[in-house]
Amino acid sequence: MAETAKVLFADNTTTVHVKLSPDPVKDPVSGQEVFATESKVLAPGDFVSVDEVPPYMLEKATKGEAPHLTVMTEKKAQEVSQKAALLRTAAGDSGVTQNLSVQLANDTSPEESDAK
Repeated sequence: MAETAKVLFADNTTTVHVKLSPDPVKDPVSGQEVFATESKVLAPGDFVSVDEVPPYMLEKATKGEAPHLTVMTEKKAQEVSQKAALLRTAAGDSGVTQNLSVQLANDTSPEESDAK
């Protein structure tokens, strides 16, 4: 992934759907194009490329309808994840830092604001 690539960042433990193939298949019942998916659990600070998720998952995250998921650049996701890991280590992972990634993810610089 490039530094400007968009990702879905998890600010808390959550599950996302990831595509098993980049190409949709035709649903035999509805005739609609759908993606074969599997569920993937993301821990706080984990992220996946937006290219890995089906369109409905990306749309929900973009609209703020996917709990604990934020769309941002890979570079920002790496920064937030590293800061959260350092603070969790310093706090002894004591639960005080449970929603730390949320606070860090919301602390975006002006050049990152369009990535949300």
